[in-house]
Amino acid sequence: MQTKSTEKVQHEFLLYLQESTVKYLTVKLALGILILIYFAYSDLAILSSIGNFYSRLLPLSVAVPLLIFHLFTKQKFKYVKTIIFNGFITALLISMYCICIVHLYQDTLTAAVTAAVFVIFIISLEIKSNTIITVLIYFVPTLILFLILVLFYNIPAEKHLILSNIYMFIIVSFALNRIQNTLRFKAFLSNYRLNLEKQKTDNLYKNALEMNVELNRSHQEITIQRDEIEQKNKELQNKNEEIESQAGKIEHANKMLHQLNVAKDKFYSIISHDLKNPFNAIQTLSDLLIRKFDDFDGSTRKDYISSIHRGIKEINNLLRNLIEWSRSQRGLSEFNPVEVNLNLLAAEACKLLDNLAANKAISIKNSIDENILVEADRNMLSIIFRNLISNAIKYTPDDSDGMVVLNARKISDDSGKEFIEISVQDTGVGITDEKQNKLFMLSGEMLSTETEEEGETGIGLVLNYELVQLHGGKIWVESQPNAGTTFYFTLPV
Repeated sequence: MQTKSTEKVQHEFLLYLQESTVKYLTVKLALGILILIYFAYSDLAILSSIGNFYSRLLPLSVAVPLLIFHLFTKQKFKYVKTIIFNGFITALLISMYCICIVHLYQDTLTAAVTAAVFVIFIISLEIKSNTIITVLIYFVPTLILFLILVLFYNIPAEKHLILSNIYMFIIVSFALNRIQNTLRFKAFLSNYRLNLEKQKTDNLYKNALEMNVELNRSHQEITIQRDEIEQKNKELQNKNEEIESQAGKIEHANKMLHQLNVAKDKFYSIISHDLKNPFNAIQTLSDLLIRKFDDFDGSTRKDYISSIHRGIKEINNLLRNLIEWSRSQRGLSEFNPVEVNLNLLAAEACKLLDNLAANKAISIKNSIDENILVEADRNMLSIIFRNLISNAIKYTPDDSDGMVVLNARKISDDSGKEFIEISVQDTGVGITDEKQNKLFMLSGEMLSTETEEEGETGIGLVLNYELVQLHGGKIWVESQPNAGTTFYFTLPV
């Protein structure tokens, strides 16, 4: 199974290389042909070098038919075009070697070798083939050149020394090309895996919708059944005990269904509220820019574009939290604790949110001691910080000299076990006691705030709760309406 998967990836990578080779092929060939024609004319009309002129004709004889073939076939026959293009590169390398032989006993040999080295460097950027083909392109013409020089020419040592630059640069260029190919494959593989993960997420979402339909159907059936039982209870008093037993079972089923419906409604709330508002804002602002772009001054355009950018960042942050929460629910999150400098990690999170805070005239202060180290999963801890700081900024009013302060200290519980207690404090609108009790539950109500009618589903806090628990710590909140909020969480030392 793994072999088939590897073969599929290799096949997709081969198609990707062919696609990248054919991309801009018209421009590359046209430019190459023009350069070759220019040098061929210079060799014939100015330098009177017939040998150079005929050497230029070799790559031209490949490039011109390939260009014509590509212009007529467009995006078809990519594999054939890739082979012919490799032939063009090989012909170009051979032509440069021929020019070196022409200048072998002349003072211009150094210039010819320099030009050959430059061409070798250029083609190293364009060769996008496997190792065997790359070896053939690089080393077969070079080996033939070497054998010709050894067998048919008696050249002095200084000429050999000049020509040796070609051999050295061929090896270096080959190594760089293979490194480039390896990096290209790693980038392709990363993107390929991301696409597979996206497909899995899409399938999971479709399955969730199908399950929701089934749950609704089951709920309707149970509701009908309950009504029938209640009617029979009135008509058949002698079967009261049996009906009560059945009613108890139905009640339990209804509670289970209610919990499922709460989770379902929460998921719909995330989609309808947190995605709808920024999408509507983005659509409205982009429509205005399209229709009245020329009517707006530069400042107004910048404000609109900034608002669109903030909306996209909000959507991106929500989707990241949803994906991470979904992964944690399916047990796919990898927990890799390492030693982390708490101050530096918090500073990274603050830097990511500096622009968001600046837009609301809110300052962020990182007061965590620079020497505090914790054993934690770096990615998970970064998510916790980003969610808490983002919430603190969101629920702090604009232009109110608001502040978000990060602190940390060492504490111990009744058993003497030591923890690092981290706090994120804001000067925002605060949270009522009723909502504090539901902050870390998926079935909890949406938070609300008086700042720009913003809303928050709480999925970030639910995710934080699960990530802190995974570290063996606790998370809680202290807040009063209109008196700011402080979130605390602990990590074991």
